[in-house]
Amino acid sequence: MLSGDNLTKSRTDPVAAARAQQRFAEARAIAAAHGFDDLVGIIELRLTDHGPAEIGE
Repeated sequence: MLSGDNLTKSRTDPVAAARAQQRFAEARAIAAAHGFDDLVGIIELRLTDHGPAEIGE
């Protein structure tokens, strides 16, 4: 998730934005698989903030 946050600093770069979206989706899947429901909610907010959550779904 931290690498996704770092990538979002370049909001004007569509490649970085896509990579950030992918990393948030991966973090969400890992958190969900391990029962970290609170973390899943935080990651969902990040995905919502940075565009549609299509990647990894």
